[in-house]
Amino acid sequence: MASSSISDIVFAHTSSIEHVAANNVLHLYGMNTLPRNTILIFLQTGTAPTADPTVVDNTGAGAQAWGVAKGGVVGNQRICALCLPDCNAGINHITITLQASETFLGYFYLEVPDVTYGSVASIVDGSSSATLVSGTTVAAGVITTAADGDFVFQFGVSAGTLADSVYSKGASPWIALGKQRSSQVGSAPTMFLQYQIQQTHGNTLNPTYTFTQTGTPTSDTLAFALKRTPGNGAKKSGMYTARSLGCNVVAAQTSVTLDMPCVGNLRHIWAEGSDFHVSTIVDSDGNVYKGDSNSIPGLAVGNDSWRSLGVKPNDDLSGIVITWAGSNAQPGFIKVLDIVGASLNQGPNDCVQTVPNSGIQQAAGDLTFLNYAPLFPDGMCFFNLQIESHTVSGITSPTPADGLNADMAVLPSADGAGTTFEEDNCHGYWDYVGSPGGKNFVATIQHNTAGVNHWGVSITEYKAASSGTMLEEDGEWIHTVTPA
Repeated sequence: MASSSISDIVFAHTSSIEHVAANNVLHLYGMNTLPRNTILIFLQTGTAPTADPTVVDNTGAGAQAWGVAKGGVVGNQRICALCLPDCNAGINHITITLQASETFLGYFYLEVPDVTYGSVASIVDGSSSATLVSGTTVAAGVITTAADGDFVFQFGVSAGTLADSVYSKGASPWIALGKQRSSQVGSAPTMFLQYQIQQTHGNTLNPTYTFTQTGTPTSDTLAFALKRTPGNGAKKSGMYTARSLGCNVVAAQTSVTLDMPCVGNLRHIWAEGSDFHVSTIVDSDGNVYKGDSNSIPGLAVGNDSWRSLGVKPNDDLSGIVITWAGSNAQPGFIKVLDIVGASLNQGPNDCVQTVPNSGIQQAAGDLTFLNYAPLFPDGMCFFNLQIESHTVSGITSPTPADGLNADMAVLPSADGAGTTFEEDNCHGYWDYVGSPGGKNFVATIQHNTAGVNHWGVSITEYKAASSGTMLEEDGEWIHTVTPA
């Protein structure tokens, strides 16, 4: 384990979307961006597209335009790095359009402060030459920078057996930002991302990591440098989500190993699936995990909330082994979140509480699935909504202005058959300010012709390190959970 120094990245998220009807449009939802930071999206597709994708976001034109920091890399897969420098505040919905349809997509999303202001072309300070690399040493090719103190990123994708894939970051000062395992078996790719700050320009730098698996691995990789100006953009403070990792769970498996570096002091984990309840969670750093098991009435579906409080920071990969009981006859989904600034005095199960709710919707329209009022001010709530039919396409209440952000990807064709990596459901977090009182939670549902039928949700609340005392009114907790 290494001590964490990853304050350079505001937010890092990775997930993938697999076994879908062919789509050329991908919607990404996440937390509001801070002003004048840089957004990077490292994207992997198959080789059907013959050009890099285009991007727009919910805020419209800003100081700079979306562009490609490094693209046109084609080997086993097609990979690229999309970039928006000097972004607007409040970006929470990004639409990526591919040049051709694909059935498997994977991505890393980063929000990075301290990047020099300017167009994409003006801030890229060199890039790699390699594309397809054979063997365990994955070297991207020499980069010669012109400016001191650059960010340098290396992204890699490997095709092959997934169950035994092992990544190791380059020697210090390289820092791992995450590994994405698309599932436990099969031949779909895994992805890896690392970065460093290069102190002196002009040094010959060949970004390199190692990758092992059964047989001789082949990897697609790219690397590039971005000019860095400390103090540009903005960084978060208080309690916030710093990292997010999503992973599909395939049928008939009983465990999965995930890797996510940790910068915060609280790790929150959602686990869902048919006949699926988590039995144990351990990791290579010895953190202790506690959980709440919840089921959705009318469905043999688990909706479990687990956590580890007082997590040890780690700027390298940290194997998280999640084991469950049940047949897992249908695919499931796991989301791991890394939270900064949580109170270390939460409650008997290391959270304020976890509250379930459920119902049946038998008419078309939006789904009101919860009313919740936090018990403590200035904290965070995390929720996981599962529906029987159709696909969640967004959240309209609470709003991003209220601190609510969906954390999910949506494909326009998805219609409730486990077709998206996110399994057609919705994961999100509410980073509220003060004491907001009760809020209705409302989801939009695409292709919803006659209701979603059974649905269920669990919400878990955590206190911030700065939270005050429990909210009271006439000696009663201000807290409501009501069926829709």
